[in-house]
Amino acid sequence: MKHKIYTAVTVLVLIAIPVVSVFSSSAGTSADPVVTKSYVDKCISDAVNQVMANRITDEDIDKTAHKAAELISLETGEDIELSVKESTSVAQPLTYKAVELAANKVMIGEEGTEIIVRSGAVYIYITGIDSILDVTTGHSLVDKNSVSKDHLLVIPRGDGRGIRATENSWVLVKGGYSIEDPKQ
Repeated sequence: MKHKIYTAVTVLVLIAIPVVSVFSSSAGTSADPVVTKSYVDKCISDAVNQVMANRITDEDIDKTAHKAAELISLETGEDIELSVKESTSVAQPLTYKAVELAANKVMIGEEGTEIIVRSGAVYIYITGIDSILDVTTGHSLVDKNSVSKDHLLVIPRGDGRGIRATENSWVLVKGGYSIEDPKQ
């Protein structure tokens, strides 16, 4: 009886070895490489860092716009004239940036911009009827509401919402913004 069990086990092992080797031979080749999670994470991190290091410049945008206008002109037969809008907007940084806001100046935030007032006197500036969220208190602040120091404000849309300084003030900003004279 033991002899039959040993024989059966031996036959199974002899059958299993070639089957396992056939299936395992495809993994780890150049056609099907085996990689670890840390390797994939490193590749993703490197790609993100490369994209961040190679930010698109205004010159790149200008070249692309002119090339697109040229292609449209060839396709339609019409001349396309490009107009450039001057902007004092600041690109969205990934960290907070300390910015001095002069008295009677307005900081207009883009969508998702975060603002923290550190010193000075500031109030909400909105040209419409909407509000800005004070995340610290959970309240919506409307035009001419004063802003408490060290409160996190979030600009929900890039439609002209921001803050106005009544005296020289320092704010921390994360996101795109522009500093302008107030509209009366």
